[in-house]
Formats: sequence, structure tokens, C-alpha cells
Amino acid sequence: MSMTAVEQAYRRHWARLLALLTAELRDLDLAEESLQDAFAAALAAWPPEPANPPAWLLTTARRRALSRLRREAVAARKLPLLVVDDPPRPRPSPTSGSS
Repeated sequence: MSMTAVEQAYRRHWARLLALLTAELRDLDLAEESLQDAFAAALAAWPPEPANPPAWLLTTARRRALSRLRREAVAARKLPLLVVDDPPRPRPSPTSGSS
């Protein structure tokens, strides 16, 4: 896919796709980042233009968002398992001290 086709898709569909993703995800930042990733993927993956570019972009953006949400959920579950308590410090013995 040429840069021109992706640029045209951006001009025609960005706002509507961002609105759809934001409504679905309830997170503007996640929607915007996912859609940006989808457009970046389109630059690499569109040698033949898909039959329905907005649908391809929306599906790709949804999948990117879902992957990110899953990664964050796993990290939230696993992070407490990575916390290691400090080992107990040895107490000074009553005989050691000032003479």
C-alpha cells in the first residue's frame, strides 16, 4: 500500500474511528494510541489495499487495545508476586556497644 492510500484513509476515517474506539474503550488515550498503531501497521501490511480500509483499521486498533489491556492486567496480577520483603536486619547484641 502506498503512503498516499494510508494518508487518504487517515484523512477520511481518523475522526470517526477514534470516536468509535473511544466510546467502546472508554479511554481516549488508549483509543488514540491503538489507532496510531493500526495506521503504522497499515503502512507495513497494506501492499494490496484491503476491501474495506476503515474496517481493517478498526479491527487492528481493537486488537492492539485488547492486547495492551491484557498485558496491563497480567502485570497488575504479577507485580505483587515480584515484591520481595527486605530481609530482617540483625539486632545488635547487648554486649556489643560502647565500653
